[in-house]
Amino acid sequence: NDSTTLQKSRSLAFNASAAADANDRSGSFLTDVIASLWSHMNTAISAEVKATVEPMFKEMLPGPLKSMHFTKCSLGDVPLRLDNCIVHECKTNLVGKEYVQIEIDVVWDGQCDIELKADYIGRLGVKHLKLSGRMSFLLQPVMDTIPVVGAVQYGFVNPPQLELDFTGLANVADISSIKTTINKTIADILAGMMVLPNRMMTKLNDSTSFFEAYQPPLGVARFSILRGRGFTEEKRKLRKADIPDVYCIVSMAGREIWTTEVVQDSTEPVWSNQETADILLDDHNQAVTIRVLDRDEGTLDADDDLGMATLTVGEILLAGKVKEVELQDEGGRGTGAFISIGCELLKLEPKLESIEQDMNQLNDKMYNGLLTILLSQASGIAAPPAAPEGEDPVAPDLYFIKATYGDESFYTSALDGQAAIYNSSFRIPLIESDKPAVKLALYKGSDTTEEGKDNELVGEFEVLNETILNSPSYTISTSRQVCDGSPSLEYSISICGLVGGSGVPLDTTALASTTAKSGSGDDDTPVAVTILKGWGFKAQPRRLKKADVPDVYCKVKFGSSPTVWRTSTKKNNFTPFWEETKTFQMKGRSQVIKIEAWDEDSGTKDPDDFLGKARISVGKILLAGGSFDVELLNEGQRTGHYISLKVAAGASAMAGTAAATTATITPVKADEEPPMAAASSGEDEEKDEPVIIPEETSARGGLSIGEVAPPVAKEPENLKVKMTAISGAGFQVEKRRFGRRADVPDVYCNISIDSSDTKWRTSTIDNNLSPVWNEDKTFTVKDDSKVVCVEVFDEDSGKTDADDWLGKAMVPLTSIISSRDGTKQLVLLDKQGSPTGAVVTVRAVVE
Repeated sequence: NDSTTLQKSRSLAFNASAAADANDRSGSFLTDVIASLWSHMNTAISAEVKATVEPMFKEMLPGPLKSMHFTKCSLGDVPLRLDNCIVHECKTNLVGKEYVQIEIDVVWDGQCDIELKADYIGRLGVKHLKLSGRMSFLLQPVMDTIPVVGAVQYGFVNPPQLELDFTGLANVADISSIKTTINKTIADILAGMMVLPNRMMTKLNDSTSFFEAYQPPLGVARFSILRGRGFTEEKRKLRKADIPDVYCIVSMAGREIWTTEVVQDSTEPVWSNQETADILLDDHNQAVTIRVLDRDEGTLDADDDLGMATLTVGEILLAGKVKEVELQDEGGRGTGAFISIGCELLKLEPKLESIEQDMNQLNDKMYNGLLTILLSQASGIAAPPAAPEGEDPVAPDLYFIKATYGDESFYTSALDGQAAIYNSSFRIPLIESDKPAVKLALYKGSDTTEEGKDNELVGEFEVLNETILNSPSYTISTSRQVCDGSPSLEYSISICGLVGGSGVPLDTTALASTTAKSGSGDDDTPVAVTILKGWGFKAQPRRLKKADVPDVYCKVKFGSSPTVWRTSTKKNNFTPFWEETKTFQMKGRSQVIKIEAWDEDSGTKDPDDFLGKARISVGKILLAGGSFDVELLNEGQRTGHYISLKVAAGASAMAGTAAATTATITPVKADEEPPMAAASSGEDEEKDEPVIIPEETSARGGLSIGEVAPPVAKEPENLKVKMTAISGAGFQVEKRRFGRRADVPDVYCNISIDSSDTKWRTSTIDNNLSPVWNEDKTFTVKDDSKVVCVEVFDEDSGKTDADDWLGKAMVPLTSIISSRDGTKQLVLLDKQGSPTGAVVTVRAVVE
C-alpha cells in the first residue's frame, strides 16, 4: 500500500552529524564547497537572474513597472547554506529510467546589493534578502558510462519563503502596493521556473536527450475532505447564536485545487463522497493547505476565517490514508477545531482501463488518465540574413511552439531560431471522454499569448489520438516537419491510465473508519521532540513605560514537514519552562529541527518580536545522549538566548517518554560541535521498554543498527548533587550621600535548584568586592535537567534596612555539571535581564 511504499523508500544519511563526524556542521561538506565557490557563483547567479527576470518583468508587472530593469545585481558575500540532506536509493520511474533523488534545505540570509530602475518611479534598492526552502535534485538518467549521470534537475518542493528588505525610494514601497507587487512577481517567477512540477535542468552528458531526462509525476493524489469537529457557535447580542456554515478551500503550491460544498449549521461537519479531487503529485513532501471558513450570506459580511492547516501528502499516507489535523489561527495557535483529510496515491501506467471507464462515475475534479507532451527542439530554421558590413548585427528571429489539445493551449518560450532548444513539458489530465487530436504549431514571433497578432505561423500538424494509442506503450517520440520543406519539431506524446485506488470518488464512510497508524518502517521512525525550557532572555527597554519582560513561545518545524508546532506562551519570563512534546516521523538522523523563539505582543498592530532561531540535526542530539541546549542566532549573530530540548526516537517516542536517555551538555551555538558526554538514564524511562540503539551507539557497542536492546533496569529516580559556592568578582562599591563613607558590600548567596523549597544561604563575606566562600551543600534532585538559581545580596545590618539585591543567575544544572571540572562562572543579571558586571563561580558534582 501507499504507506508501506513510502516507508520502504530507504534514505541514506548524507549529513556528517548523523555519522558522528567530530567536525560536523549540518551539511558542512556542501556548504563549505559553496563557500569556496561563492565569489564565482555570485557572478554567475547574478547574471542569470538579470537575464531571466528582466524579460519577465515586462510581461508580468503592471504599468510603468514594466520598464523595471537591474542597474546593479550582487548577492553579497554571505553564501548559501545547505543542510538536512537526504539521499534516496536509486529508483526506476514510470518510463523505466533509473534516477537518484536528493533532498536538501537551502537557506540564504545575507546582505545584497541589488538596484532596480523603472520609468517614472526611479530607483528601487534591495539590501537584504532571505530565502529558505527545501529543494529536490534528480540525477537522471543513470548510465553505465562516465559521467554516470546524464543530467541534473532541481527545483523547490514547495514555494520557498522569500523576504526582501527595500532601501532608498523603495522605503515608500514598504507602505504601498509596489512592494507587494514586486514580491509577488518575483515569487511567481520563481514558482514558474523551479517550484514543482517545474524544474531547471543542467546536462552533464551532451548525448542525453530531454526525453531521457524528463521525470514523470509519481502519480495522482486523490484527496477527500471527510469531516470536522471542534467548531463553536458564535454568540451574538440580541440575536440567536450563529452556528457555522463550514466549507474548505484546498490548495497546493499556492494553486487552489477545489472548494468544498458548504455544510450548513454544524459544529461537526461531514462532507459527501463527491468532495474528492485529484492533483498530479511529484514528491511526497509536497504540501497541501486546507483553509476553513464560515460562509456568511450578507453582501458586506465577509466569510469568517476558522483556521488553516498545512501538511504533506506523505504525512497523510503514512498515517494510513486519513489524517486529522488541528487548525491554526494566523498567529500559529491551535484553534481547537480539527479537519480530517483523506488521500490515496494512484499510479500512472501505460494502461487504458481507467481511460475507458464510465465517466459518470467520476466528478469533474477527478482524472481518468494523463496526456504528456514533451517538446525538445526545433531544427532546420533558416538563419536571418547577415547585416551589411559596418552596421549593427541583425537581431535574431524568435520562434516558439504552441501545443493545443481540445480547448487548451500551451506555449513554449520564444527562442533564437538558431538555438531553439525548448525542453518543455505539458501535462494534461484527462477528464472528458472525448479524446481530440494534439496540434503542434511553430510560430515566428515573441508574443506567446492567445491574442498574439504579430506572430507568423511557420507551419503546423496534428497527431491523432489513434496514432498515439497504436504506438508501443502508447508513446510516440519522433521528429516531424511542420509542413513540406520546412523546419522540424522533435516531440514526444504519451498517454497513461491510473492504476490502484477505487477508481471512483473516495468513500468517506470507509475512510472515516480507517485507523490512523504511524509509519513503522526502518527509516520512518517516530521521534518525540520536547521543548524543555529557555533562559537568557532579556527585558526590552521602552520609552516612558516599564521595560517589557518577554512573553516567550517557540515555533518548531521538523525535517521537510511544513507543519509548524507552536508551544504555549510563558508570560513575563526570562527563564520560561514548557516541557511540551510533539511526535514527528523521522526518515533519517540527518533531518533538521528548526526552532524559532518569539515574544508575543497582544496589540493587533504590534507584531510579535523575533528573538532568534536555531537549526540542529536529530543525529547531533542523539549523539549527545538525547538532550541539547542551543543558542539562538539573529541574523547570524549570537543572542545569549538558549533553548533546551530533548529528542527520543523509536519505542521511547511511541511510549510518550521525554527521552530514552539523557546527557549533560554545555550550551553551544547552533553551528558548534558539542562536547561528548556520557549518557545516563532519564526519569521518564519505562522500566521494561525496549530501547532502539542509535547508529552511533551501535557502532561502538557491538549491536547492529536498529537492533532492539534488552530491557534495562530503571536507574534510581533521585540524584545527589553537591553544589559548591566558590567565589565572586566584579561587585561594586555603593556611593552614599552626605559625606558618608562608601558602602563596600557584605556579600552572600541564596542557591536553589528548580525553585525548590530548599534554599541554601552561604555565609556573608564582609566588605569584599571579590568574596571567596568555598562552601558546599548537597541537594537531592530527580534529574540533571533542573535549573540552578543563584541570587546574590549585600547584607545590611539595620533592622529597617533590607538587604540589597545584587543580581541573579539561572542556568540548567546540566551546563554546570558538563563544564570542565564541573565548574562554571555565572554572569549575574539585573531585573531587566542585563549583565551587572558581577560574576559568581560555582561547582556541581553528582555524588
